[in-house]
Amino acid sequence: MNKEAIFHQSFPPYLYGLDEFRIAVRLKAKKGDLKECLFYYGNRYAPTNPVGLHCLPMTKVASDLLYDYYEVELTVEYKRICYCFWLSDGKESTYFYSNTFHPGLPEDRNQFFILPYLRREEVYQVPEWVSEAVIYQIFPDSFASGPQEISLNPAVSGKQVTGESSVKHGGTLQGIIGNLPYLVDLGINCLYLTPIFMASSYHKYDTTDYFSIDPCFGDLETFKELVRKAHERGIKVILDGVFNHCGPDFFAFQDVLAK
Repeated sequence: MNKEAIFHQSFPPYLYGLDEFRIAVRLKAKKGDLKECLFYYGNRYAPTNPVGLHCLPMTKVASDLLYDYYEVELTVEYKRICYCFWLSDGKESTYFYSNTFHPGLPEDRNQFFILPYLRREEVYQVPEWVSEAVIYQIFPDSFASGPQEISLNPAVSGKQVTGESSVKHGGTLQGIIGNLPYLVDLGINCLYLTPIFMASSYHKYDTTDYFSIDPCFGDLETFKELVRKAHERGIKVILDGVFNHCGPDFFAFQDVLAK
């Protein structure tokens, strides 16, 4: 068994909620290596020890050049579970938990993988159109400043909040608009833009203002034009909203520093 290729982690895309009562669990293994994969799970807060476990077979749902991906979907009768895997390549079998391999099941439930809590807020609602999407990701600063061209000129612009905004290569929203015919020829039907909101750095992941377009890329009217012309060509537009962190000039962070 090629154990170094076996991988699982207790969060997406290897563990996630399908709705308030169902979850999906995934495990990765070397392509063609495993003959059987079983999923054991139980109530993490069961009053008995060791925990009583249910067993379900996992199905190989996908493969790529190097790996097979096994998955099981199940309805859970409790919100917190502990779980592990039983794996066999036809010659060797092992339990997989605590990110390592064992000959048997533990008595201590804390050694299992865990789903801390199945929360409604963490259930993904995937739009139906995504299954047919051909997505093209654009890093605006390095994509284009015009039709099939990019200036490669660093730029600095004064921001509406504090400090300055900068880019390295001069890519703009107008440059994306100028290359929409090229993108259509590629056969894409969705654009995914990395952050375009006001920020200090060229990559724009240090947001200063989530309600303003960074002036080095353009303005709100230019963005509206991009969305309108993309939609006219049957192209959806996804924005990268970076909400789990911000830049040092963000008003809330400045308030923390001041007080």
